[in-house]
Amino acid sequence: MKELKLAWRYVRRHWWQYILGILALFIVDEVNTYVPRFTGEITNGLDQHTLDMGGVMGLVWKIVLIGVIIAVGRFAWRFFLFGSARSIEKELRSDLFAHLSSLSPHYYNEHKTGDLMARFINDLQAVRTLVGMNVISAFDATVMLLLVLWQMMTYVSPKLTGVAVLPLILIIFGDYFYGKVMHKRFLAKQQAFSTLTDQVQETVSGIRVIKSFVQERKELYAFAKTTLFTKEKNLGVVRLQALVMPLLDLIVGIASLLTLAYGGYLAIYGEINIGQFISFNSYVTMLVWPMMAVGECITSVSQGLASLRRIQEIFDAKPEIVDGDMVDPSIQTLKGDIDIEHLSRPADRAGAGRCVGACEGGRDAGGAGAHRFGQKHAAEPAYAPVRRTGRHDYHRRAQPARNPAGGAAQEYRLCAAG
Repeated sequence: MKELKLAWRYVRRHWWQYILGILALFIVDEVNTYVPRFTGEITNGLDQHTLDMGGVMGLVWKIVLIGVIIAVGRFAWRFFLFGSARSIEKELRSDLFAHLSSLSPHYYNEHKTGDLMARFINDLQAVRTLVGMNVISAFDATVMLLLVLWQMMTYVSPKLTGVAVLPLILIIFGDYFYGKVMHKRFLAKQQAFSTLTDQVQETVSGIRVIKSFVQERKELYAFAKTTLFTKEKNLGVVRLQALVMPLLDLIVGIASLLTLAYGGYLAIYGEINIGQFISFNSYVTMLVWPMMAVGECITSVSQGLASLRRIQEIFDAKPEIVDGDMVDPSIQTLKGDIDIEHLSRPADRAGAGRCVGACEGGRDAGGAGAHRFGQKHAAEPAYAPVRRTGRHDYHRRAQPARNPAGGAAQEYRLCAAG
């Protein structure tokens, strides 16, 4: 997909930051799974009178050490992953602006300012979430889930783990349909915001015309209609989230209920001890975030891909004037003189044969009758071949190195000799 290729092009620039951030996130998730086990050992030791105060304090200090590691690790993955996401957002915004600067005026006649502003604001924020928070959600939804399940099966009971995880399987199937619906609704929401932003921009720009023709009330009605449309599209996304998130909590609650019932049964009949039962309930609580992360991940991916598609549309637009094969990218400055021979203007054919020169250092190419080319003729189209008289041909320079205002570098002074 073009959208994923676009995202990967920026992500790979910060690959080492992502590796360090994911490594810190893995360490945090790994050590976090040992806290319930130490809690269970303390419970068993106190219940069976196998631990003295020194043993209890030893386990407590282990938990404190784990807390310190988690604090440092969370700072590290936030620094690397969120920092990379911010950098990617900045780079993508800069590239978008540079590409828009190279497009022809015809592009802006077909694409409204409000829509472009929405892509620079809302869509880039969604992309930042895709390459930032979504990495954390995807990692926790897979790696942390597997780590917790492994501890539940090896330290407590595989049978109890199977009963607790059974309701959670529903989340996998539900998230598939949730992602498809969310993608469509978020795309419609972004388009509605673009329409609203564009209408506000046009109204403010043309406020004098609106007041001159006494169209204020009509514009208010049109704005209210657009606002209502945008509100409905936003509520469509919110309603879907408001439906899915409580359902996730309900499924996790059912898993906790089954754990309490069946785990209590196993504890009563001696298949697991009281410490394992307490640890298992802690593990079930730890499963809440990975299950929620599945929904968050699908939401972020759906919204991020929709925004990337809208951003890719800008990059797919090509300027009407492009560099040819004869362009030499090594030419960064223009040295020498440029002569334009046989200048003619459709509005004044009597001016045929006029010669215009661009002279290095501001020297006039014309004689006593020379004047600034631009005061009289720059606004009128001129058709003339360009002859190389200096160091480089002007048309061999790349587009960014040319002066779009007058067709020559800033240090050149255009003059016409009659």
